[in-house]
Amino acid sequence: MLQLASILHTQGFKIIIIHPESYSPNHSDHPHFTFKPIVDGFSEIGKHIPEKPDPSFFITYLNEHCADSFTDCLAGLLAEPDEPPCVQVEF
Repeated sequence: MLQLASILHTQGFKIIIIHPESYSPNHSDHPHFTFKPIVDGFSEIGKHIPEKPDPSFFITYLNEHCADSFTDCLAGLLAEPDEPPCVQVEF
């Protein structure tokens, strides 16, 4: 996704990366991108992990706990004046 974002950036697109707090791309590798972290709830995951979680547990947890913060972040970006309505999302 970051390679695609780099290609689009060379074509004049402004790139905004929305990412979970627990997974932040290296900003210094992409100084021409804007990074927006969203709350992912992983600081509280210990209370919810079953004794033997299957791999889908973590994906489901992330989907359930990021939806509101993602929606809020996206709405904020789209409401900014003079910003193009083009957002690249990476999880």
